[in-house]
Amino acid sequence: AVGPAADPVRAAMGARAAVALLLALARLGSAKRCDVFNVPGKGDMCAPAIFVPAFGKCGTNALKAYTELHPHAKWPLKSEVNFDPDVISPVDLIAQHSPGVWPNDPNVWMVKHPALELGGAPLAKRLIATYPSAALLFVTCDPATLAFRWYRHYIERTVSYICRDGHACGEHERGDPSGPQDVLRQVRKWGVPNLMELYARIYTFDQDCVRSEEDELMLSKLHATFMIGMDLFGPRIRCQQWNPADAESAVRTRHDLTVIEFASAGYKMGESMDVFFMEGWQDSGVRYLERIFYILQISLEGYPWDKANDFRPVYSITQSGNTVEAQPLPGREEELSQMRLDNLSLVPVARVAYEAAHRECCSWQALLGTRPPWEACSAGPCMPPPAPTPPLPSTPPLPPPPRPPPPPEQEFLLLQRWRAQPSLLLSLAFLLGCVSFACCVLGVVAFRQSCAVREVVRFSAEEDEEDDDLHSEDGRPRAGKRTARSPRAMARRSGLEA
Repeated sequence: AVGPAADPVRAAMGARAAVALLLALARLGSAKRCDVFNVPGKGDMCAPAIFVPAFGKCGTNALKAYTELHPHAKWPLKSEVNFDPDVISPVDLIAQHSPGVWPNDPNVWMVKHPALELGGAPLAKRLIATYPSAALLFVTCDPATLAFRWYRHYIERTVSYICRDGHACGEHERGDPSGPQDVLRQVRKWGVPNLMELYARIYTFDQDCVRSEEDELMLSKLHATFMIGMDLFGPRIRCQQWNPADAESAVRTRHDLTVIEFASAGYKMGESMDVFFMEGWQDSGVRYLERIFYILQISLEGYPWDKANDFRPVYSITQSGNTVEAQPLPGREEELSQMRLDNLSLVPVARVAYEAAHRECCSWQALLGTRPPWEACSAGPCMPPPAPTPPLPSTPPLPPPPRPPPPPEQEFLLLQRWRAQPSLLLSLAFLLGCVSFACCVLGVVAFRQSCAVREVVRFSAEEDEEDDDLHSEDGRPRAGKRTARSPRAMARRSGLEA
């Protein structure tokens, strides 16, 4: 039953439940998720079907509250259970925390520990090796206000008097319990009207976590008076660890990167892993449950939709517990309103935090196919991913070219010196040009000398012929021949000698 038919919201839930039932009936042949281990004294028992390793202050209690309404979905009595196989063995985990789930019954059980996201891919590999049939669920939330949610948690639950270094705490002594009202009375002396304004003085992201001298003095007084989780009033290192502008902090606090890291171990989105947004329960609660129980491989039949309270937020600070049936604590909402801790829409969001949230919106859209219901997600479109590079044809790789022999050390040093001194290269080029010109001149002179030598040889041969004509074989002048040389021959001879 889903309530009166006149209620359109619950009627819609009933329609969605019918669809979920049909999907479940189509999967009746599939067994529930159950890694069987033999527990001494109890026999074969099922390990958890789902592990929830993250994220803190993002609605893991709401996930537990809405799923445990199902008659076959069980949770351990302890809210947070460390399920790292390096910390606790599967047999010990089942023996200490199982709500009683056996292989032959229709039940499954889940555990959560929202601080185990830091385990990353190594933890995911250990989980998939130890519990091969189990799945992972993640619950995330708006990163623009995540630091404020942690701040509100610690200032509501972890404040006490410490009176460091002999600091006077009035009528209080070290170890006395305290609360947010005591902190508010102290900060009002410094002109801070409420605890939301104190949050803005602590987390100065847009100023790169630099604070004014007055704020530093105020926080040092608070640090000397109170002890608080995360050491909120201490040095500004806490602000730096949450600053989205810091590269290391941005990577560490981005939930999408954590999910991608877990998925790299072998989990498949939509089948053995899924992600839900804390802010989406009221609008998408029925669809969320369909996806969860699809992964659990059990039917949604029998889910008490009338007890889901229309998926209103499960807020532990204003209520007596973390269930949908928890009652509001008397006077708590007025107290939170007075301190300005009640309305997340009024949280001062730094510009760098808003931009980081928008980047994460686009990452979730690429990962899940949908954007989270966060304010930053409506800031503008996401940039399209770059087009993939077409694969090159598969050709055998060419052999690498032979490496030239390394130059001698002196030549290498000279080459480096030339590279460092361009003027030296110009001088060397000029010198080479001069040498080339001189070689050309010498070549011309040598050529002309060789020509002269050839002329001398030729003229000598002609003179010898003339002598043969003027003298007989016995050396005497021939009759009728001139003994004197011709003027032409004399001129040639004198010219050649010269």
